[in-house]
Amino acid sequence: MEPADAQPLTAAEATRKVVSGRPSIIDALREEIVNYTALAERLYPEILAITRKEKVNVEAIKMALMRYADTLQAEKKILEQNIAGVLARSVLELKNNLASITVKQGSVFSKVREIFNQIPKLRFFQLSQGTTTFTIIADQSNLRDVSQLFASEEIITVCEDQSALILVSPLDILQVSGIIAYLSADLAREEVNITQIISCHTDTIFLVSRKDAMKAYKILEEKIFLLKGFLKGEARKKETSEK
Repeated sequence: MEPADAQPLTAAEATRKVVSGRPSIIDALREEIVNYTALAERLYPEILAITRKEKVNVEAIKMALMRYADTLQAEKKILEQNIAGVLARSVLELKNNLASITVKQGSVFSKVREIFNQIPKLRFFQLSQGTTTFTIIADQSNLRDVSQLFASEEIITVCEDQSALILVSPLDILQVSGIIAYLSADLAREEVNITQIISCHTDTIFLVSRKDAMKAYKILEEKIFLLKGFLKGEARKKETSEK
């Protein structure tokens, strides 16, 4: 609800406010798949309500939508170029036969030495801290050794038959936003559930069920391959335009 003393909004301000809360509309504007007149008419009642005016011109809403779409499309182009620049120079690795064990936080503090003594035996090891828990990801063949460090009441969940997709990226990944969301969306569209996401400097680790591992690997590998082609195409266009 708007404060009683709130200033009336212009049609453009009200349009952006309404659209900003509708991710599906933002996606449609960004992808240029919108009937602007129909959308303006559909949003008219909501926009009228928050402008605190008696009447708003539908054409003004339509123009506001078109200007907002231009902004979103320009931002999308820059973002995709930045993401492509990082992913095209990234390498994807796959590690199978992993398991994760989540335990109560206090149980780890008293066993730090014992936990880290396990590392030399392990092909893969990750330890991440939540607000009340720790999750350890390690070789499934060593799961018993790790589990035995904890009492049964200290263990919250155990996930076996996991695989890690490890994206090894250039240092630029630390400065480019949207990469994890970009890749996660591709996996979600293909119904690949991500058990854990871990970031370690320039490595991004997606933990998935082993049954989904090859599908997930193919999705991400094809994305990297396509982005490499995209960058080569953009470079050729630039060379042609400069001649």
